[in-house]
Amino acid sequence: LDEAETAAIMRHNQQFSQQTPAEQFFHEFFEAADPADADAQWLTATAILMAVKVRAGASFKVPANNVFGRTLRSLPGLPHKHTAHGNVFCVRLRQ
Repeated sequence: LDEAETAAIMRHNQQFSQQTPAEQFFHEFFEAADPADADAQWLTATAILMAVKVRAGASFKVPANNVFGRTLRSLPGLPHKHTAHGNVFCVRLRQ
């Protein structure tokens, strides 16, 4: 398979993938933001994880920070960059 065929298969298979509880809670409380947006915040995976934990309460089983960071990096359309303090993600808190 070439790169284009692999990408097409991945897009097709995405409709069958299931989100982890961490992804579901992330999408419930946060959304990807345009870095130029005034409401956008650059947060670390740990900061996002702690905000989700506070808002979700006892029903949220906290994954390891590195696993959650990899999960965030794999989300399509979520801007991220590497800084001196680690990876940060451009998000906006949902109202």
